[in-house]
Amino acid sequence: MNNAVSILVVDDSLMELQVTVGYLRQYFEVQATTTGERALEMIANHKPNILLLDVNMPDIDGYEVCRRIREKDKHLKIIFVSAYDSTSEILKGYTVGGNDYIVKPYEPIILLSKINQAIIDETELEGASHDSANLAMEAMTSFGELGSVLTFLRSSFRTTTVEGLANLMLRTLEAYDLEACIQLRTPKSSLNFSNLGSLSPIEEELLARIAKMNGRIAESGPRIFINYEHASLMVKNMPFGDDVKMGRLRDNLAIMLEGADERLAMISIEISINDSLELTKATHQSIASDHMALIEQNLEQFKSSLLNLGLDKQQENELIGVIQSGKLEINLNFEKMRDLEAQITKVHELIQTNLNNEKHTNQNTSGFDFF
Repeated sequence: MNNAVSILVVDDSLMELQVTVGYLRQYFEVQATTTGERALEMIANHKPNILLLDVNMPDIDGYEVCRRIREKDKHLKIIFVSAYDSTSEILKGYTVGGNDYIVKPYEPIILLSKINQAIIDETELEGASHDSANLAMEAMTSFGELGSVLTFLRSSFRTTTVEGLANLMLRTLEAYDLEACIQLRTPKSSLNFSNLGSLSPIEEELLARIAKMNGRIAESGPRIFINYEHASLMVKNMPFGDDVKMGRLRDNLAIMLEGADERLAMISIEISINDSLELTKATHQSIASDHMALIEQNLEQFKSSLLNLGLDKQQENELIGVIQSGKLEINLNFEKMRDLEAQITKVHELIQTNLNNEKHTNQNTSGFDFF
């Protein structure tokens, strides 16, 4: 943390306040409050370098807080944070003296970029400006790394195959300049992948052992092993000796693997559903085909048997008519079975639609799920 830069966060949503403060506190001196009146008191007692100000608050709104601050202070950097994204709202923030405006929900790297710009522009920091800008850039690097994980998570929701998920993971690992092997498991297969080409026998053996290890994470020098129910990861070249970077990567890799594990669980369910429906349809079609063949065979045998019964033509026709009527009834039942098959297909399509909707929902809400 660098005490040269202080930030006051004002937001009436405790959850959003905790999320923002929790991460900014790793890099800056951070204070927080949920009301505009309290924010004015805190600024009067200890002026921060930057004010992150929510617009919609229960006592006085952010615009009024900004207006009162500007009556006494023209230099405090004020960044509005709001769910309102209309031009009129942004213009209102500008009119009362805001320096910047961020629309919720936002990417953390965007917030860090805004803060970095505010630090660079802050002339009152004098000699601390350069150090603070460097610190902000370090924070942006951290959030950029986390952004790679978020990109992976969003993309994984649209991935329907184990191979596709593996490719996403390998690309993410390459973005971190990490040499790694992964094992992805479903009820039907256990597949190994590497971003260095084919795996050696010892790497395959290590992945098999990682899948059975107790605990979630194990480390040995520059190597780290992470294991979940459906996914295992082995990284060979962690930045051993750089505790800060090592810690960031450890957290990000754990998030990535947990997301991959959840997606593999869903892929396994999708595979099972598809297999069951395909088996049901194939079984029905086989039964229907066998029954029709059996009916035709029995009908021909019955006609042959009539020759030995000594019946006249009318009697034969009557008996054949009875058989034909039965055949018609059976055909009607087969039509009902075809209707059942159509219903099964609809159920299949509905399940797929729901799965796709769930992927879409997860994609749209994943921006802050991991903060």
